[in-house]
Amino acid sequence: MNNLKIGFIGYGRHAQANLYPSIRHLGYKISAVATTHQESATKCGDDYSISHCYTNHLDMLKKELLDVVFICTKPEQQVQLVKDSLNAGVHVFVEKNLGFSSAEAEEIKVLSDKVGKKVMVGFMKRFAPVYLKLKEIIDDGEFGKVISLSQTFTSRNFVSSSKEYLLFAAIHFIDLIRFYVGEISKVKGFETIEGDSMSQTFSLKSVSGASISLSYSASPSWSSGVQEITITGTNGYAKTSGISNLKYHFNETKPNTPGWQTVEEKEIQLNTMLTTGGGGVQNLYLNGFIGEVDYFLKSINDNLSPINDATENVKTMKLYDMLVNCLDKK
Repeated sequence: MNNLKIGFIGYGRHAQANLYPSIRHLGYKISAVATTHQESATKCGDDYSISHCYTNHLDMLKKELLDVVFICTKPEQQVQLVKDSLNAGVHVFVEKNLGFSSAEAEEIKVLSDKVGKKVMVGFMKRFAPVYLKLKEIIDDGEFGKVISLSQTFTSRNFVSSSKEYLLFAAIHFIDLIRFYVGEISKVKGFETIEGDSMSQTFSLKSVSGASISLSYSASPSWSSGVQEITITGTNGYAKTSGISNLKYHFNETKPNTPGWQTVEEKEIQLNTMLTTGGGGVQNLYLNGFIGEVDYFLKSINDNLSPINDATENVKTMKLYDMLVNCLDKK
C-alpha cells in the first residue's frame, strides 16, 4: 500500500454510495474531508474515521498538504474546486462532468499542464469489466476493422432539457464512443419532446470510417432503463447488455465445409457470477467505480498520466458540444 495523503471534497449521495466505499474497499485511508456544512463533515468523519474535517475546502487544501483529492459535488461547483486544488499543488480525481463545455474543460487542461499536476475525470464505464472486455474483443486482430457502433441508452427523465440529459446521463456513453472508435468527424441529430419525455437520435461518422448510431431516451416509460452497445467488425460482432452481459462472434474460416452445412457457428456468451460472497461491493466492481479509483491512485503513485486525464476530457466534451449543437429541435 502506498503512502499517498488523500483528501475528499463532498459527501453527497453519489460520493457516499460509490466513491467512499470504493476507496475503503481498496484499503486506502482518507486523511481529510471538506463539505459545505458541519453536520455532513462530522458525519463523514464518523463514518470513515476521518479526524480532520472542514467546512471550507481552501482551509483543507492549505493545512493538510495533500497528495491527491477526490472531488464529487454539484456539477456547477466542480470546475472551481478543481482549479483551487491544482493551484494548491494537488493531483485531482473529479467526478464527471468536469465543465459544461469543451471551453471550460480546456481551462482545466491548461492549468493542469501549467502546474504539473494530474487530473482524472470519473468516466467509470471505461473501467467496468463488461466494457473493458468489449474493448479487448474489438482490439483482437481476429475481430477485424470496426465498421459500425450502435448504442441504446434509456432512463427515467430527471432533467429539464436535452442538453442536461446528454451531460448528466448519456455522457458516459458519449465517452465510450471515443474509447472504442476514436475521434468523430461528422454528426447529425434529431430530437422529439412530448411532455416529460424526450428522445434523441444521432448519426455519426468516425475519423477511422466507422458508422455510429445513437438512441437516447429519457422518459417515465423507461423507469427500468436499457444500456446496450453493439459493435460490428469486418470479421465479427460483439454486444453488451447492461453491466453484466456480453456476447460475441468471430467468423471461422472452414475452406472445406460451407458453414451452412454444419452446426459449428459459435456465439459466445459471457456473464458475471451472481453470489452473496461479494460483501455488497459487486456493483461497485461491475459499474467500474472500484476499478477507476484503484487505477487513479496507482497512476499517481507510479507517476503515470491517467487515461481519463484533462486532455481526454476536452475531447469528450468537444464531442458533447457537437451533439448538442447539431440537434434539430423542430
